[in-house]
Amino acid sequence: MARPGASLPQMMGDEAGLEGAYRFLNNDRVTAQAILAPHIAATAERVVAFGGAYCISDTTELRFGGDAREGLGVLQGRGRGFHAHLGLAVAKDGSRLPLGLLGFDTLVRPEQPKRRRGTKKSRKATDSESRKWSRVAEAAEDAVDGRASLIHLMDREADIYALLASFVSRDNRFIVRVAQNRNIVDDDADTLKLFDALDTAIELGERQVPLSRRSRPVKPHPRRAERSARLTFASKTIEVRRPTSAAKELSESLSLNFVHVYEKHPPEGEAPIDWKLVTSEPIGTQQEVDAVIDGYRTRWVIEEYNKAIKSGCRIERSQLESLSAIVNLLAIMLPVAAQLLALRSLAALNGSVLAAGAL
Repeated sequence: MARPGASLPQMMGDEAGLEGAYRFLNNDRVTAQAILAPHIAATAERVVAFGGAYCISDTTELRFGGDAREGLGVLQGRGRGFHAHLGLAVAKDGSRLPLGLLGFDTLVRPEQPKRRRGTKKSRKATDSESRKWSRVAEAAEDAVDGRASLIHLMDREADIYALLASFVSRDNRFIVRVAQNRNIVDDDADTLKLFDALDTAIELGERQVPLSRRSRPVKPHPRRAERSARLTFASKTIEVRRPTSAAKELSESLSLNFVHVYEKHPPEGEAPIDWKLVTSEPIGTQQEVDAVIDGYRTRWVIEEYNKAIKSGCRIERSQLESLSAIVNLLAIMLPVAAQLLALRSLAALNGSVLAAGAL
């Protein structure tokens, strides 16, 4: 906690402490889930005390250099490492205060034989990766155990019919950015698409929204300058069809609420804002739609959390030689990263850092 960016030798202080750390991290009986269990339980108590929270899910890539290490998978660009999928609880009272972690999963991509040009990825592998969203969401719900309400916030990668169907079946609350232009149920035109239907949604109003700077483009998000955007928003309830690729035991259709947020007149040279959101939340009034938009905008907190893990705790500089040891160290540092982010948030709210021991 005192020096989260230090190396293990620097943290431990002497050879005996360092040897103890190595034995602990490399012990086969030690697991990341067991390390995190007390923190997750404490986070759940904070969520209850706050009367509910957003649970923001996201995947971050952790890349490790040097010689080959046991158990690491392949990453884009010939790198090696793994992906951590996280569920971060954030206060929904307007403060955006991080409350801690509610769910954690890892994804290791093994070496795959080269595919012939024009062939598709194995659906089995794709389905296995997509289940990370439901695993972490279910873990978060189990941690809170019905004592408070969570609203799950997710970006485009989570626009998966099976996930939305599971949310609906379990009465979970959610706000997810739309990626798929799905077929919809429509009496007048069987082939009408979701985006066409959203284009006909009645506008409810406009609002001014501050946009943060994006210095590096990340597909599909282009680079942009920090600015204030005048956004128009509309809403509509639409019944979407089950895609042919989805499991047949899922509902043939889902009636879902959608919010469309778009920028009519972006500055010259800037890509217009266009957010299509699917949600469990009510969308009948401007106030209700505002709550959905503010909820989605809160999703950015987990990007700051990922920075705290990588820059504040410098997890990618670890010299540990196996995946299991690295994941155990990550489990120790995840609450530390949450503490760093909470301290920064409280400093911004209060004007001074008075939050030692907040988490």
